[in-house]
Parts: sequence; C-alpha cells; structure tokens
Amino acid sequence: MRRPSPTAALASLALAFVLSAAPAAAQAPPSGPQTAGDQAALAYYAQHYPAYYQRYYGSLAPPSSPIAPPPLPSPRPLTEDDPAPPPREAGMADETADQGARTLRGHTFHYPRLMDSAFVATNLYAGTAVELYHQPGVSSTYETASGVTQAKEYDRDLVFLRLLYGFDYALGEQVAIGLDADYLAEVGANGDSLLLRGGQTGFLFRPNLTVRVYRDADSGTQLALIGHGSFGAGIRAVPQGMLAALSDAIDSIADDPSGARSQCLAAGDLDCALGDGASVGDATKLTRRRYGGGGTAVWAQAMGRVLGFQVALGAEGARENISTALAGDVGATQVAAHAGFAPALNFAPSFPLGLTLEYRVELNHSRYSGNATVGIRDGAQTLGVNHRLGGGAYYTGRRDLLLGWTAGVAFLQDVDSSVIEAAASRATTLGGEPMEQPRAIVGSAQFEMRYFF
Repeated sequence: MRRPSPTAALASLALAFVLSAAPAAAQAPPSGPQTAGDQAALAYYAQHYPAYYQRYYGSLAPPSSPIAPPPLPSPRPLTEDDPAPPPREAGMADETADQGARTLRGHTFHYPRLMDSAFVATNLYAGTAVELYHQPGVSSTYETASGVTQAKEYDRDLVFLRLLYGFDYALGEQVAIGLDADYLAEVGANGDSLLLRGGQTGFLFRPNLTVRVYRDADSGTQLALIGHGSFGAGIRAVPQGMLAALSDAIDSIADDPSGARSQCLAAGDLDCALGDGASVGDATKLTRRRYGGGGTAVWAQAMGRVLGFQVALGAEGARENISTALAGDVGATQVAAHAGFAPALNFAPSFPLGLTLEYRVELNHSRYSGNATVGIRDGAQTLGVNHRLGGGAYYTGRRDLLLGWTAGVAFLQDVDSSVIEAAASRATTLGGEPMEQPRAIVGSAQFEMRYFF
C-alpha cells in the first residue's frame, strides 16, 4: 500500500476543515453592515444555488444586485486651518453678506421711487400713493351761450390715488424682464376744480427689459441699460362739458321751427334737446390714449457698507390723443428726457434701517396737431420743466424683503391740464397756443413693499 504524499494529506485536511466549517458559518447569517464582498457572495449564492441560499441565508433581505457598489469614503472633517465658507443670507439663494443681486461691497441697494434701478433681481412689488395737487391762480377760458369767450381764474386743487404693481423676473445674472402697472383715480378737491377739471380714472402698463452690461465687485460698480414700452388710457368726466352742450341746445332752438327741441329743453331732456343722436354723457366724457417707449442708463456705486448711490439718464417718445364728442381730437407727439440722482444709507445688519434721498428733473416737449374747434393751431409747441424731490425710510432687516414709507414734492409745468380743459369746454386758446399756467405743486406719500425671490 502506497503512502500518500505530504501535499495530498494537507489538501485533504484543508478540504475536510472547510466542509465542516461551512454549515456552521451558513447557520449564522452575517449581522451588521455588510461589505461589498459579502454582498457579491450573497448575490452569487442567490442566483446559482437558491436552495442553499434559502436554507442558510433566507432571513436576510435579497441582495439588490449581483455586484454592490463600493461604499463612499467618509468626508474629511474640517480643521481650524481650513478656510470658512462665506456666510449665506437667509431667504436669498447664492447671496453672501458682501455680494448679491443688488448688493455690492456689503451695501444692499434700495429701488428708487422716482427712477429705474440698475439691478437684475426677481421680485414682486406693490405700493399705494396719495397725492395732493395744488395750482394757484389758474386761468380757464370758456365760451358763453352768446359765443363770447371769457376767462375765469381759480385755484386748481386735485386729489390723486395711485395703486402701483410690478414684477421682475431674472433670466440669469445679466437679463431680467418685467412689467409695471399704475392705476390712477383723480377727483377735484374744490368746487371750481370739480366743475372745470372733473375726475378721471386711468391706467398705465410699462413692460421693460433690463440688461446688466458691467459689474465690478471689487470697486462696487454696476451699469445697466433698460428699455421700456408705455401704454396708457383713461376716461375723464368734466361737468363743464355739460354746460357747453347746454349752450349748443339753446343755440339749436332757433334752428328748430317745430319747437321740438325747445319742448325737450323745457322738459329737462338734454339728450333730446341736443339732437343728432348726441347725449349729455358724451358731452361730459373725455378719453385719453397714450403709447410710446424709451430707454434709460443707470449707474450704481457702492461707497461702502452704509453708503451707495444710483444715477439715471433716459428719454422717451410717445403719442397722446385726447378725444371729446364736442371738440373732436387733440393729438400731440411728446418727447421727454430725464435725469435722476438717488443716494441711500443702509445701516443693516447693525440696525435694520435704510434712508433715501432722490431728485429727478424732466424736460417735456409736446407738438400738437391742429384743432380749429379748440383753437390750437397745427404745430403748436410747449416745453415743460419739472422737478421732483423725494425721501423715505425703509426696513432692511431682511435681505429678501423691502418695506418703505416715502414722501415727496414736485414742481410741475402742467400744460396738459390746459389742453384738457380747452377740449372739454371748446374754449379758444390764446393765439392758437396752449396757455401757460403757474407751476403746480404736488405733495405725495407712499407705502411700498418689494419681495425678492
């Protein structure tokens, strides 16, 4: 009998040890986290030896895949030598204490009330304003029943209520589109103003596109170009128009042999007395339409965390038409240029308060189409210079919310008011030119809210 070699003896011993140990290992399923090798082995048994896997490893959840991915390395904990990440502002994505959509060198800018802003940021805006208009010593011409033009001097006092809305959406860091809406309600604040000026409602829509053309975070400088359209309309009720219509009704009695219009007038039916399908409602109604567009360049400069300012230069062209049943249409082509300066203080984060001061100057040139009824010659021109001042206080405790209370005063050369009254009363303007009137003073107070996304 041949004796086994030492190598064969060792192999037989190892095989016997493995066979004896395998059932014991199989009866004790692995517990705790499993390594990638364990997962691969279990997947192999489940696929090729399902009876064996079910007998010894059936209590384990089925492996998800034949080969499990290796575990991810644990992140290295930060040490004192690692630089700290910049602090993020609550409620504002990708903004730090020093830089943001409207933040340069730690100064967060306000949006001015009297001019456009240089910043590209998604935001929603709402505001309410009350304005008191006073123009002393206004001279108003009107035509009497006998056809004589007379003048009346009075103080034009008006009250305006404005509802302001806006939304801007940033398409990236460079471009934003937006829409501003302005609803106006106006009424005369004394007897003469109610009679000669009446009251009106109107709206203005202003779609706009803002393009950031330059930004230097180190110097705190930003420049933007803004293009906008302007589309507005309104309707005014002027009681003086009813007097003009009554004058027409009286004059028409002499041209009515049947006396029917006289009977209508005696019965108080002015619509019947006017004849030709005219109505008192048409006589007292005046409509306005305006459409145009323009552009503005705005420069913003941060002088530090507390102080910053914005400067704007812009121009606009528009066509305006005033229409009445008695006087027909009065059209005007308007060209306006403006410049504004708005310094601001922001004490956040030390104290949640911001202060603003604003100034804007406007040059408004109008060229009128001729209207013989009103007496405006074709090509008549006017040039008005307006000055506006404003200031306000803002809550700046949150980067994503801007609440402000502002007040302002404006000194206006209001040529349009003279044209409106002339169209409403069919009064002849002096020399075919719109009458020059004293400057009007407008005081205003406004509350506004702007939320940034």
